[in-house]
Amino acid sequence: MRGDAVKALVGGYTEIRQALCTTADDADEVDKTKNEAEGLISKMDELETAILCQVWAPILQRFNTTSTSLQSPTLDLNNAVPCCSL
Repeated sequence: MRGDAVKALVGGYTEIRQALCTTADDADEVDKTKNEAEGLISKMDELETAILCQVWAPILQRFNTTSTSLQSPTLDLNNAVPCCSL
């Protein structure tokens, strides 16, 4: 799972689910699209999905913050690798 996707899902669960329901109920929509929307709704309603999103969101956010920091052109190498005294 990507951090941004998980964050968006956690933050916009209700809106995303409502948009999928609208798509699934749209008589003008192609059957394949309606079936995919129904499948995503079903997946979103599973307890496992909710638990995984809540667990992974902070972990992936931390990875993203670290990765962004390490890719900064102004990064001081001394800050990237903490000095250890033996």
